[in-house]
Amino acid sequence: MDALPGDPQSVIYRSELVRRERTLVHSVLGQLGIPSGGFDGIEFEQLLAAEAGHQKLAQAAHRRRLRRPRRIHIRICSGLVPATGFATRLCVRCKKLVTLGLFTIRGSPASLSVAAKKTQEKRVELTMHKSKTWNILLVIALTICSSSVGAATRPNIVYILVDNWGWGDISIQGGTVETPNIDELASQGLRLTNFNVQNQCTPTRSALQTGRLPIRSGTQRAASPGTPNGMAPWEYTIAELLSDAGYATALYGKWHIGDIDGRLPNDQGYDEWYGIKGSAMEASYTSTPQFDPTVYDVPQLWTGQRGSRSKAVKDFNLKARALLDAEIVDKTKAFIHRQAREQKPFFVFAAFTQIHPPYLPHPDFDGASKAGAYADIRMQLDQYVGDILEALDEAGVAEDTIVVLTGDNAAGEPTEAWAGDGGSNGPWRGGLSTGYEGGMRTPGMVRWPGKVPAGQVSDEIFADLDWYPTLATLIGEQDRIPHDRPIDGIDQTEFLLGQKANSNRDHVVLYVGDSVFSVKWRTLKVHFLTAEGTFSPIVQHTFPQVYDIKNDPGEMTDLWAVEGFAHLWVRKPVIEILVRQAASMKEFPNISPGAEFHGYK
Repeated sequence: MDALPGDPQSVIYRSELVRRERTLVHSVLGQLGIPSGGFDGIEFEQLLAAEAGHQKLAQAAHRRRLRRPRRIHIRICSGLVPATGFATRLCVRCKKLVTLGLFTIRGSPASLSVAAKKTQEKRVELTMHKSKTWNILLVIALTICSSSVGAATRPNIVYILVDNWGWGDISIQGGTVETPNIDELASQGLRLTNFNVQNQCTPTRSALQTGRLPIRSGTQRAASPGTPNGMAPWEYTIAELLSDAGYATALYGKWHIGDIDGRLPNDQGYDEWYGIKGSAMEASYTSTPQFDPTVYDVPQLWTGQRGSRSKAVKDFNLKARALLDAEIVDKTKAFIHRQAREQKPFFVFAAFTQIHPPYLPHPDFDGASKAGAYADIRMQLDQYVGDILEALDEAGVAEDTIVVLTGDNAAGEPTEAWAGDGGSNGPWRGGLSTGYEGGMRTPGMVRWPGKVPAGQVSDEIFADLDWYPTLATLIGEQDRIPHDRPIDGIDQTEFLLGQKANSNRDHVVLYVGDSVFSVKWRTLKVHFLTAEGTFSPIVQHTFPQVYDIKNDPGEMTDLWAVEGFAHLWVRKPVIEILVRQAASMKEFPNISPGAEFHGYK
């Protein structure tokens, strides 16, 4: 027996364990599906009866002969009643100890039940209560190589965000430019035809990072140059949550929710980042003849690491703008391969700057579509998505990775000159910065092989806000979601995993700046304010407009106007939604844009 360093009261028992303790360890490892260690080549001699949910796993373990001898150390701390023990195994290859799960075992050898419970500590706990055979409490913490069970229970996450992406900009939804890689991704998981975003770039990105309505965070609009902006460092981003859960995190591309130190990606949970602080349109600033660098700094591309200040890399001009999305892909691929080699779960946020003005495709795609710059960029985007998916395959982690692909906003209205020579919002009315369906819906899809059923299409309501709690729950880290603030996102785990047909969300409230423009409730839409385009005047109506978006996707027939208020009743559920929201904002006042904030009292 060897004493543990620093613990003179403990002893280590190895293969000389008494039969009852050996049987206990074997049965637990078998029911967990983990190859048993420490008892070289010994097959299970006795199978303890398990409760129904674990019988098949236990029987499979009983049939399996142990082929890879390993050593388990059981540490029994003397002087404790009941006794406490820890079992550990060191992976020879990676030299790491990784803990897994929390399990409670009750009963005797003749009647053993196992109940699984996950915790942040990821311990395996065995509790033996008084019985005819045992009168001990034994706690065993199992550590295994992260490349086996640990990695399988902690999927990687790749979130690909496209800028100003129209619902109809992919061929599977009627787009005229073929997007085979995106279409294939959609077929491999769940395609969301009713995926809803905010009205501008900044609020959507804030919603994705926090799961909170942007107006709560002071990020409800894209800030004008020189005005206070950015999420308060107090906000707990999805990157911070995943980092605290042990994930490597990176963001490449467009940030646009804070442009000062303390409010950049490396300050908000990302281990590393590369890209632009604000919008792609900044690339065109220096091309204007009136630009004065003494008045406004030359826009830059930035890079940063957690714990250090971000640094400017090079000027962000029209030439750099055309090349940036290719850089995003290259860095995303390199990150995937690096983390796969290190066998660490990862989260990468690939925030493309296309399809946003200035519309400049990469030189490799310039003219490729023979249909103009906008079509060239759609071809480019499809190839870049395919490149990231291919990197997951090459790294051998595709099966263990959740891939989410969405837009941050809709395309602009084709009638507006700034929108370029393309962009389709499908059958929906309106576009970017409007409260119509065409301004709220973008492409949305998610793939997780073996978990999210493939080939599914749903028109159930899903919001950008929902990814925050849903991703946390999918990886078993929902306990990290803050409870000291309102979280407006809704957990959609059961819906994504095919365990229920309906979404957990029945409404979306759309703000444009500080004002509620519209509320979508089920298949009805109520408009309080309207604007036909990004630069259109805002119209306030004497009576709210009500549309049946199931039968009238173009939102052309105002039901109250043509039916004599037969649908007046819909005001009740809509007003109740707004009243609840107002009460919440009274209890938890909204943070002002750019304000210092340290929490609610």
